[in-house]
Amino acid sequence: MHATHADGRELDLLAEAGARVCACPTTEANLGDGFLPVERLLHRTIGLCIGSDSNVRVDPLEELRELDGIVRRQAGRRDVLTVDALLSIGSDEGAASLGLESWPSLEIDLSHPQLRGVEEPLCALVAGCSADVVVAAS
Repeated sequence: MHATHADGRELDLLAEAGARVCACPTTEANLGDGFLPVERLLHRTIGLCIGSDSNVRVDPLEELRELDGIVRRQAGRRDVLTVDALLSIGSDEGAASLGLESWPSLEIDLSHPQLRGVEEPLCALVAGCSADVVVAAS
């Protein structure tokens, strides 16, 4: 469900129903639909995942960065969402929104040029890598 323009009562109903909201930050920005009130969702413990409903090429890491940027601009500060929270939005919450217990295992290619020499690969993954660094587990 989208909730970009949901008011407080509608968000309360979503929380009561145990619903999850799928954020499509790039699509919403491109269409000028507004920005999802992420902090208001999280405050109500509404599950949040990412997706897209109009992009030809979707890079989930780019979507997470766009979502993080939206939250920072709304809050006027950094570190509203932790790396772990962003990764959960991009994985665990996405699987749960589809009724799955988890996604199939993935691996990060630590030898990929985007990660070579990086000390904290998960931070780098969220901060600037493309989905090319993620490979199916063998």
